[in-house]
Amino acid sequence: MRNTNKRSAGYKTRAERKREKKEQKRVSKMEKKFLIGLYDDYRKNGCLNSMLTSPSCKLIGTYSTEPIYTMYNVDKDESCVVATDGNNSIKIEVWEVSESYLDKIEKTYGYYSDFEEYPQDYKKEEIISPFGKITMYFTNIEQSEKDIVLSGDWIEYLNYKKVIGNKKENVL
Repeated sequence: MRNTNKRSAGYKTRAERKREKKEQKRVSKMEKKFLIGLYDDYRKNGCLNSMLTSPSCKLIGTYSTEPIYTMYNVDKDESCVVATDGNNSIKIEVWEVSESYLDKIEKTYGYYSDFEEYPQDYKKEEIISPFGKITMYFTNIEQSEKDIVLSGDWIEYLNYKKVIGNKKENVL
């Protein structure tokens, strides 16, 4: 009598995983897509970028905005916010994301579309980019002038802070 191997719960063969991945790609092509501008830890080499590795997310391109924004370091280098009242350019990555990923990203920003009529920490705006209209999220909270990130590039700023040992200087 032949001994059969029983598979553990959740085990999938390579062929099953391949079919599942192909199905995910097919479904993601059918979902409605949105262009979103990301300036913070979602960018390449940022700590939240791994969230965008799904077939439902695709990097479209990178650009620097017109000098009409201000980027602020908040929470001791843990995150940044951008205000619409400034004179700096901001480095942006434009991503095409599915509706489900847009919802996840909005929640990490603390933005809830069901409560647009109520005050929130972020406001959602559409801006024109070289890639077309994109959605971006800007702070509604007053920020300190001492926390401005002059370069407008959050990833570059964090890398610079690592190199200089987190000295409290805004030279970038």
